Amino acid sequence: MEPEVEITQADESQYLAESISERKSDIAHQDEAIPDKSMFLNWNKDILRLAKTPTFQDDLWSIARGFRNGCVYGIKIRFPHALVMTLIFTNDRSIQNMSRTIFKKTKEHSLHLGHFVMMYKLLVVVVRRILRYPHNHFPIIHLLAGGIGGGIVWGKRTAINHQINLYVFSRIFMGLVRSGVERGYFDGTAWKKWYLFFASLTWAIVMYLFEFEEHNLSRSLAASMRYLYHNEMKKPGDVKQIWQWLSTSSV
Repeated sequence: MEPEVEITQADESQYLAESISERKSDIAHQDEAIPDKSMFLNWNKDILRLAKTPTFQDDLWSIARGFRNGCVYGIKIRFPHALVMTLIFTNDRSIQNMSRTIFKKTKEHSLHLGHFVMMYKLLVVVVRRILRYPHNHFPIIHLLAGGIGGGIVWGKRTAINHQINLYVFSRIFMGLVRSGVERGYFDGTAWKKWYLFFASLTWAIVMYLFEFEEHNLSRSLAASMRYLYHNEMKKPGDVKQIWQWLSTSSV
């Protein structure tokens, strides 16, 4: 028969403290391993997250750097696009006119993107300081900054703004679908099946609009579709006509 071990109050307190410590450690590891599927704030991850509070100087440099990054990225994206589209679709082939068009589109895109990044970062700083949040990891800060900045910079309908807004809208639509699948609101397998319907409906509508209501499509899309579907020539009769048929564009 084993001797009976006497458990003192001190031993019991130590065991309880160790158990609580281990339990806290297990919960922390579980939080790290399991992704947050909540649609709202996670108090521990969002509100109590340990993060360095930016200084006033950090905020100023972030705003200035944001404007620079937006302008540079806008030039990288718009210049080659404007160059190619101008060479393909412009009617006035003069170097002066084409250069002016390319410069105007590149300038508008780069400055608008630079202004938005600068405005967004400025609003993040202002909202954070007004609400007295210790850091930037709060969804409401970015929702307010993005909404206000987007309305100010991208709210005026121009050809460039409209194109960028449509591009971003298509990307956030797919992003929201993926977010819904990740959070368990949609079945990823079912979405793959629905994607076939999405693609079919998209192309059915665009072909109908092109053939019967072309004026309701954007000019660039209509021009591209005219080149693809209404750019026919007579059947070539000899080698010279075959070369002309392969190399000539009527658009």
